[in-house]
Amino acid sequence: APRASGSQSPASQHTQATGTTQSGGKDGQSEQLPNSGGGGGGKKGVGKVVVEISKSVSVRKSKGVEGAEKMFKMAHSMLNKIHQVRERLKIPHLNMRIGMHFGNCVGGLIGTQRIRYDIWGIDVLTGNMMESNGVPGKIVASEALKKFVEAQAHLQTRFVFKYHKEVMVVDRPVNSYIVNDSESPYYNQPVAAQDSYVSNVGSLPFSLR
Repeated sequence: APRASGSQSPASQHTQATGTTQSGGKDGQSEQLPNSGGGGGGKKGVGKVVVEISKSVSVRKSKGVEGAEKMFKMAHSMLNKIHQVRERLKIPHLNMRIGMHFGNCVGGLIGTQRIRYDIWGIDVLTGNMMESNGVPGKIVASEALKKFVEAQAHLQTRFVFKYHKEVMVVDRPVNSYIVNDSESPYYNQPVAAQDSYVSNVGSLPFSLR
């Protein structure tokens, strides 16, 4: 029987490699992956998509800021690794889209034969849509995450949010933004050539509010 609980997390992240063969679960099924330690929560794979969630902020609000900063740090680390592999192996189309959101979710164990942890909610879908409407080599954030970051005094000069486009999540419009982070090693650098066959594999739930 499934066990579920609600939580508030500072950030969720969907990432998808582009220009690669499929990895993760078979036929789009999700696979539980080890905790990366980046955002301090956990991650899972859905087709080509990896979903990461930070720890709940229900105990201390400061955890929300810490979690968001760790998420950005992990995102930069992933883009840096992709850049290194692309250069070393001479694969010009190898890249990654990263979508981030801030919101609520319900998570818990589900299944009988194959028990796994999953998360659900409209904010999970929002995080998914930030990734699938993203730009290879860039971090795309929702307006909710933008407002959260801009409310933190020590982060206001670090991040610049450039309007990307409006994304429909079910029946509501959500503004998305390309994030420029002054602490990124590739701050304001142009992205690599986009692959013409980038897939929009739907990343399962992941987001929060």
